[in-house]
Amino acid sequence: MPTPDETTDRIRSVALRLFCDVGYGSTTIDDIAEAASVGVATIYRRWPDKAALANDLYSACLVLMGDVMSTPLTGATKKQRFLELWRAMWLWVEAHPNEFTFVETHINNAFLSAENRAAKASADDGSRALLDDFGLTAPFDLCQSVILGTTGMLVRKSVEIDVDAVGERLWATLR
Repeated sequence: MPTPDETTDRIRSVALRLFCDVGYGSTTIDDIAEAASVGVATIYRRWPDKAALANDLYSACLVLMGDVMSTPLTGATKKQRFLELWRAMWLWVEAHPNEFTFVETHINNAFLSAENRAAKASADDGSRALLDDFGLTAPFDLCQSVILGTTGMLVRKSVEIDVDAVGERLWATLR
């Protein structure tokens, strides 16, 4: 019999997958319970509603993404540091495609709590500072859209990429 922690992890994993595959709005607590092989009450004992579960997942994903964004960069040039960060981000995305997809596709969703909106704004401030440090001339929103959009498309298409070549193209596009 699974432990309570194992059950919670399974519910989180299933919810994350369903939110990515069919979207937050199309996923019900009943769907999550069925896919996780638990009763609906088991979910409601852990989270008061679907929004609380989604916010729990969102904040966990932001923490994971924050870890990769705080990777120490050692390159001598701005371009080298950008390419280092791109490589670290891509490797993280490959290891955590659902976490990336969930954050990327639910950035402005109505379910987000004030705390998660503030955490996202703080993450954006950190990203903005990094991109400024790289000397990119494109506006932050455009840089973010190009990087996240490119990454999201590559994840959804499940294609093998030459990480360095994509990084070079991103660098050239955003300069």
